[in-house]
Amino acid sequence: LLLGFLVKMPAFPFHTWLPDAHVEAPTAGSVVLAALLLKMGGYGLFRIIVPMLPSVDKIFVTIIAIIAVLSIVYGAFLALAQKDIKKLVAYSSVSHMGFVTLGAVALVPLSIQGAMFQQFSHGIITCVLFMSAGTRIIADLGGLADRMPKFAVIMMAGFMASLGLPGMSGFVAEFMTLTGAYATLPVYVMIVVFLSIVITAAYHLWAMQKAMFGPILRKYMDVHDPHAYELFSMSMIILLTLLFGL
Repeated sequence: LLLGFLVKMPAFPFHTWLPDAHVEAPTAGSVVLAALLLKMGGYGLFRIIVPMLPSVDKIFVTIIAIIAVLSIVYGAFLALAQKDIKKLVAYSSVSHMGFVTLGAVALVPLSIQGAMFQQFSHGIITCVLFMSAGTRIIADLGGLADRMPKFAVIMMAGFMASLGLPGMSGFVAEFMTLTGAYATLPVYVMIVVFLSIVITAAYHLWAMQKAMFGPILRKYMDVHDPHAYELFSMSMIILLTLLFGL
């Protein structure tokens, strides 16, 4: 059961199907996959695995904690190395879902609540990220904020929520998870996770700076902001991240 749920989430080393699935899927498919389908793995952890854990050997719990930490760190480093913005968001999902596993295995009410909130928070944030990923190759982008200012604000808000900016739902979820997990998991585990947050900020800021700021490329001189209905749907999701963050 545990292996099935870890594949579904996905957790390291069972994550390799996710980036390819996102790259091949249309935008709507990526949104549904990341926002809903991945969460079924977390639901299985909370509904089936966690009730079993207090009565099993500590080694089993430690193994799950190691998988969670590897997912967080490995996903962050792989996201930092990506040239395709869809793959970057996909590997960031691996990293963020690692917090769900970490919070669940810590077996503290606060960490479990944080992990459940991370499920919800990541579900709404990742919608905006995949809606923003049209032209995928980061190196082919640049200076879009000059021609698409409204879209740039929304994309920047989505990236800030994903990296865990205080005041947005991503911060609340990760803070609750880490605060609860610190009480039961080894200190060295938490130090590794804290360091991964720096990498998370790095790849979000790098991708955003490369795509939105700097000199605009000549081929984008005629682009414009998305239609009003597209901006409206993305804006509503950003408002949700602020509502639950505050």
